[in-house]
Amino acid sequence: MKQRPLKILKTIGISLMGLILVIALIIGAVFQFVLTPEKITPKVVEAVNKNLKAELSIEAIELTFFKTFPNFKLELKKGYILTQNDSLSANIASANDTLISFKYGVVSVNPIAFLANNINVTKFSFHNPNIYAFVSEKGEVNWDILKESKEKDSVVESDSNKEKFNANINLEEISVHNGNLIFDDRYSENFLSLQGFDMDLSAEYNEKDIALNLQTQSDNLIFRKKGNTYTDELSLELDTDFHVNRKTKVIDLKNAKVGINDIEFISEGSLTPDREQKQIDVDLRLELEVPTLNTLIDLVPETVFDKTDNYTASGDVLIIADIDGIYSKGSIPAINANFKINNGTVSYKNLPNKIDLLEADIQAYISPQINTGSHFDIKNISVKGVGTEINISGKGKNLFDYADLDIKADGKVDLAALRQSLPFKKNINLEGNGSLNISSQFNVVDIRNEDYGKIQALGTLNMNQVVFQSETDSLKFILDKADIHIEQDQNSTLLTKQASKVVGGKILIQNLIFEDGKESKGNLDQLDIKFATTPLKDSSQIAVMKATILIDNGNLTLGDSLIAKMKFVNANVSIDPSESNKKIPTVTSKFQIDSTGIKSKGRFIAITKGAYDLTSTKTGSNWPIEGQISFDKLYAFTPSFPLLIKMPETKITFVPGVISLDHTKLEIGNSDIEATGKVYNIGDAFFDDKMFKGELQINSKLVDFNEFIQAINEGERSIEVEAEEVIAEDEGSQGPEAVEQPRSFVVPEKLDLSLRSSFKQLKYKRFIIDDVQGIITLKDQKIDLANLQMTTMAAKMTTSAAYTSKKPGVASLDFDFKIFDIDLSKLTELLPVLDTLLPMVDSFEGKVDARMKGNTKIDKNLEMNASSVDAIARVSGTNLVVLNGKTFEKMAKMLFFKNKEKNTIDTLEFAMIFKDKQIEIFPSIVTVDRYKVAIGGQHNLDLTYDYHVSILKSPMPFKAGIDLKGTEEDMDFKVTKAKYKHLFSTKKRSRKKADSTVIIRKNRVIKELPF
Repeated sequence: MKQRPLKILKTIGISLMGLILVIALIIGAVFQFVLTPEKITPKVVEAVNKNLKAELSIEAIELTFFKTFPNFKLELKKGYILTQNDSLSANIASANDTLISFKYGVVSVNPIAFLANNINVTKFSFHNPNIYAFVSEKGEVNWDILKESKEKDSVVESDSNKEKFNANINLEEISVHNGNLIFDDRYSENFLSLQGFDMDLSAEYNEKDIALNLQTQSDNLIFRKKGNTYTDELSLELDTDFHVNRKTKVIDLKNAKVGINDIEFISEGSLTPDREQKQIDVDLRLELEVPTLNTLIDLVPETVFDKTDNYTASGDVLIIADIDGIYSKGSIPAINANFKINNGTVSYKNLPNKIDLLEADIQAYISPQINTGSHFDIKNISVKGVGTEINISGKGKNLFDYADLDIKADGKVDLAALRQSLPFKKNINLEGNGSLNISSQFNVVDIRNEDYGKIQALGTLNMNQVVFQSETDSLKFILDKADIHIEQDQNSTLLTKQASKVVGGKILIQNLIFEDGKESKGNLDQLDIKFATTPLKDSSQIAVMKATILIDNGNLTLGDSLIAKMKFVNANVSIDPSESNKKIPTVTSKFQIDSTGIKSKGRFIAITKGAYDLTSTKTGSNWPIEGQISFDKLYAFTPSFPLLIKMPETKITFVPGVISLDHTKLEIGNSDIEATGKVYNIGDAFFDDKMFKGELQINSKLVDFNEFIQAINEGERSIEVEAEEVIAEDEGSQGPEAVEQPRSFVVPEKLDLSLRSSFKQLKYKRFIIDDVQGIITLKDQKIDLANLQMTTMAAKMTTSAAYTSKKPGVASLDFDFKIFDIDLSKLTELLPVLDTLLPMVDSFEGKVDARMKGNTKIDKNLEMNASSVDAIARVSGTNLVVLNGKTFEKMAKMLFFKNKEKNTIDTLEFAMIFKDKQIEIFPSIVTVDRYKVAIGGQHNLDLTYDYHVSILKSPMPFKAGIDLKGTEEDMDFKVTKAKYKHLFSTKKRSRKKADSTVIIRKNRVIKELPF
């Protein structure tokens, strides 16, 4: 009997489990076969679109239960809502015509209603959405997308003949996770951006009002008005309940919690919208939630101070902001804000000193028009402690327009005592002391316009033996002395030759050192500035300002990107009204520098004994510089072309973006160059690896092209070296270094140079080429030689060629060589490819004119690749000597030539074509001994040939021909008919029998290759 209840429970349990399993199987079957994404998606999208004055598009919709148990929900994937208001679309950029786009969303639904072709949407959430809320200049909004009930009824009626699938949108809860929201209000000219935006909004409805609960936060709030940014990187939190009166539409807020950058406020008030007037009446008050000094102390960043509760603070804090007025086109509610600290004191238990007094009284007002009437009033900011007493007061008017400021500060500070008063991190060291008494009047527009002479600042600032060091951040700042002294009616000869009463002063900084980590550091032994400016403010022109500047031994290193050094700088600087517009400043400066240098990304420029005479007139936001620079010596180096460039004593003239050279001397490795002309944007080209462009006349006694090629190839590896090592190595060298034979190289990509060249000597490979004259162009990774005249191998030569190489190991050459009166024995030395292509050249002795035109690939040794040559050529000479080779000896024996020490050819004229690894030599007449013969044929790259010799005149009583086939070592002679006898016949009837196409092709080559 005892087991019976257990058996009953077991039976019930098994039945329930079975029932649950059956229900799960039914649900799974329904989801798998009935409510599939392919069936759900178009129905839901179509039904929802009937309720919207917009276009909803969703890639896929899936009904889920197990994933969202115990709720039935719709999962939405990759969707958007597109605005369909034509008047709005005309104002919104095409990229911003989407109200919302999302990758993932979830909507709560009733599954039973869904099976009955109905869907009731009450809750939904979006993940990572982009939301664009837009208000047009006419006050129309792009989020008013829900249709009125009449519109929905008409749609349903028009679709009555179709299968019904109805949707109702009655929102009760909305959530957004990690979204980006843009509010672009062109009606009131306001722009708001929220990044990292989270929101949970729930609603409860009754007959009188709607109760809403809103929780939202954003990582970064940006607010702009009329292009001006007023907030940036502002975090915001809001947690509030508010009620919307259904009849009056008035929104009431009570005990709303607002967090701004971790400062928590309580807000109350109301918002009254007026749809007809398109405005909102705002009446809100913000107060600090916990009005104590502890609230502010707990906000102190941990980057400088240790976070601790081990302190005692007293004093009252008041932060109140009243926001009252109309939000409408061209206007925002006025904001009155007050910030006060009364009788504040702070002491930390483990520190011997304390802050004895901390007080502040600040008022601020932002007017409805923002740009006019906004002001602040710092009645007092006071900080007192051991060795420290600081008082600040001031006023500001028209804050968002001209921002006229009047600030006064005086007091003293003992940094070591301050270190014993506040909980600085243990690894931070503070030392030194200072005092200040400064009164200043200025406006932001003058600073923005660089009209510094209008800053009315009087007083003194002294700092002595200052040390700030943070071991954690590897940050160090050391300053022996800083004195700033500005007086009114001070005697000065800077503005006039006679001493006059002006506003003047001096700035003295001694022994400044700073370090930021291991890479960035700097030091300055001394900076001494004396300046004077006109005391009166004149809005019709910028103020005149003169200054003398002395800098002794300054160094700056910014990581791996920049190193700058200067040794003793003496400068005179003046700021005057521009002649064309008195409101635009012109800066004139004259510098004398003992030595200076700058290094960036392995590149460096160094100058000794420099003098600068520079002028710059502000143009927009830029300061284009023009003037002259002279120096005793300049050094320049870049790893991409690792040859030290030296420029001895010279003067350079420049205007913005253009440097003019006038017979400027340069030494580049073994080469000496004199340059005249213009180069453009050389700073960008040298330091930022941008295009280097110029047009120059280049004269030189010696250009070592081998060394240039070697430098280009080494530059491909871009090995960085120290500037001092490069200069020391150059100065210690005993003379020109041996340069390896040049190899194929990639033409630098960012060169655009036109060089009208005149070189006394040019070294290329083993040759010394004399008297080089012509135009060399470097552009688009091509070196183009245009009719370059030169003398080489005791022969005159004219060269037009284009060498192109855009990647290692791949190079080509388009060429046109004209060589005059060259010894045949030197021709193959000058053009080694002919030794492979035309070995018969070695069978002759004497001088010829030669021309060769075509293109070829270039091998790694900068030689023509014989198998790729596609060219035509012509050789012409007189009184040539045929050397006694094996082939000639056999022919001489066969034709009974007389035995002579030299066999002379009166005239030689060959034309030929090089193509597809074969040389076609057109028939030409040659006179040797008592014979007049015509020779032509083909020569192959494998050194086999097939020539024919037609005997046109000889001691023999008949005309015959000889075919020569084979190689030099294995020649086959065969007596045949004279193939070319009709080609060169003096009789017209005989010439008609000849194959005229051969002569036509030959004459075409000769015509294309005139000497």
